[in-house]
Order: sequence, then C-alpha cells, then structure tokens
Amino acid sequence: MGGGHAGVRAALDLLKAGCARVILIDREHSHTTPVYLYEVATFFRNEKKESARERELFYKMLTRSIAIPYDLIFRKYPDIKVERGVVRQVEPQENKVVLEDGRTLYYEWLIVATGSTTNYFDIAHLQSNAYGLKNVDEAFNIRSKIDEIFASSAKHKTINIVVGGGGPTGVEFAGELVGYVRKLAHLHGYPIGNWHCTLVEQKDTLLSKFPKAAQSKAHKRLSKLGVVVLTKSRIVDVWPNLLLLEGEQKSKMPFDLLVWTAGVQGACSSEILYGASFAKNSCVVVDQMLRVAPATNIFTVGDGAASVHPKTKEPLPMSAQKAIREGAYVARVLSKLIKNPKATLPAYKPKTSRYVIPVGGRYAIYAGKHIVFGGIVAWLLKYALLVRYLASIVSLRYALKYTMRQFRI
Repeated sequence: MGGGHAGVRAALDLLKAGCARVILIDREHSHTTPVYLYEVATFFRNEKKESARERELFYKMLTRSIAIPYDLIFRKYPDIKVERGVVRQVEPQENKVVLEDGRTLYYEWLIVATGSTTNYFDIAHLQSNAYGLKNVDEAFNIRSKIDEIFASSAKHKTINIVVGGGGPTGVEFAGELVGYVRKLAHLHGYPIGNWHCTLVEQKDTLLSKFPKAAQSKAHKRLSKLGVVVLTKSRIVDVWPNLLLLEGEQKSKMPFDLLVWTAGVQGACSSEILYGASFAKNSCVVVDQMLRVAPATNIFTVGDGAASVHPKTKEPLPMSAQKAIREGAYVARVLSKLIKNPKATLPAYKPKTSRYVIPVGGRYAIYAGKHIVFGGIVAWLLKYALLVRYLASIVSLRYALKYTMRQFRI
C-alpha cells in the first residue's frame, strides 16, 4: 500500500529476490520525490505570452522532473501489478484490502507504506486558510496563487507571503520562495519594498532537531536572502488574510498567502487499518520487526510507522532515508519468512540519517552526525545523492537524465 520511497524499495527488493508476486496500490501513475516539491512551487517562468499548449507542455515538464512512472521502475519484472486506487479498509481477519471503488485484493503479506499527510495540529481555521506542500498538485497551486497575487494586486499594496514552520521543508521553501517572488515582482513592475517573505516558527530556533551549527547557518542564509524570520512565534488562529500569533506578546499579522510546512502525521487511520494501535501523530505502532500487532503478516514502514530507536525509545524522524531503509529491511524479512516461516527475524536497527538542506540558490547545508557545512559543495552533493537514489530504482542512464532535468530547473 503506497508507492513512495518505502513502498517502491520494498517492492523492488522483493521482486529482485524472486520470492513473491507483488501488487502495488497507489492513486498515481508515478513515484514522486517529494523533497523537490519546493522547486516546483517556486519555478519562475514568464508565461504572459505563452499559448495554452505551451503552458501545458511546461507543466508536464515540471511534473516529470520529480515523478518517475511505475512502468519505468518495474519494467524488468513480470511479477508485479500496479493497481491505481485508494484503500478504503484493510480487513486483517480475511487478509483482504478493499478499495474505494469496491475492488477487493487479497494478500498473504501486507506492507503498509501510505506515507504522511499535513498535520494542522487543530489550530483554529488553519486548514481552510492555508496551503500544504505534500504533493505535486499542492505545489502547482502554491505557484499559481503567488503568480495570481502579484498579477492582481495594486502596486501600492504590501504583499506578505508567510511560511509556517521552520523545519527542513519550511527552510527549503522559504529560501527558494524569496528568489521566485523577487522575479515575479520585477515581471509585474512591483516595487521592491512592497513585498515580504516571512517565516514563522514557534520554537527558539530554526531546524530545532539539527545541530546548532546548522541552525545558525540556516538563519543567517535566510536573513541574507531577505526572508523575515520570526522565532518564538506560535500561530494560534488564522482568519482570511490575518494571522493571530502568540509569543513574548500577542500580535496580528496580515498575509496574502500562508504555506503550512510545520507538521506531518501518518496518512493511515484506524478506519483503514482496523485493530491497529496508533501513536499521537497518527502513525501505526509497530514492534521491533516493524510488524503491526495483533496481526503477524502486516508490516508498516516509512512515515506512517511509529518506529523508535531501540536504545533511546525516541521516535525516528520522518525522512526519505528512514523510509528507504525500512522498506529494504521488511523486504529482507519477508524473503526469509517466505522461504522459511520459522526463520529467526533480526530486529530493525536504524542508522543515523544525514541531511542536505537547500537554502536558496546554489547553497545548501550538510548536516551529518559530526560534520556540518554549508555552500555550493553541499548543494552539488544534493544532486549526487539524487543520482545515487534514482540509480537504485531505475537504470543509471535514466537516473542521470532525470537528475539533469532537475538540475536545469
């Protein structure tokens, strides 16, 4: 269930082992690399003189830059079938998955890799007055909305675009956003001092779960680019074009667009996966082998799994690296169980993740276990890592082709 990083990794490894027939259920035709959605949402192009056909081709090009068709990923493997659809319910007692259109699929083993959705934390009126950034459609909607704001606003009006959340997604998006807005303002003849890009974070610092050196570099870089960074500011209510903030003191902030990047939660639920237990962030509780109790033939991996570090018992951060590693682990476990149902299973051992966080232009921050540095080298490393990942799911030729397309964007 799910064709993200975890689902694709698990499916490919099972197919390579040659031990199972695989059905992959996903609502889309393609596997999306969501870490590059911020680039789609902020890609500048002068569309004033374009025809509808030219605009359509442009949007297809942008989509192809972050989406790889399943037909391409699985073309070498006859033992897989991709079912387009949305899961309505899993019935563990009957080993079946029911889709929203009424189709029923039966399984011997089930891997739940449904990923995550935006978490609005029950903040009053937030969901109805903010844009999320979790899929291609939302990225296109943000891009169109920003363009519309500059095309329709009076030149004397001050435009304020707000990013809610100072985690990796918020920092990446804000860093690229200010460059996009600057180009749009120039295109529409908008005065330089009449627009602002503001990032709001309730904690004391940006990138709060990262090393202090990474936090400092991110803050300095965003400030240098022209982003207004407000830390210790919590959004408590959102009305059309007005934020209510709480921090050292209450304040109100007018805005023209709010992009919410401050939280994610598991996309599964008790209505879908009957009988499972869920953590506070709607992630499925799993054991040390990533199995879902009380079932013995259901695993959950990726963002939707409430997996914890075996020593500290702290939740593992939701990331592409976590998803890939858990998908690969479950594939290994299932390969053993299919060959020998009584096989002894090794517990999942997470590794320390290393992050590359782009912060506008040709600049990124590398944050490893003991090393933090920023600059163009880290930015180039982002593309090296992209080639490495893509080459693990498609051929090296196609990996280089997709990476060059992303590089040009």
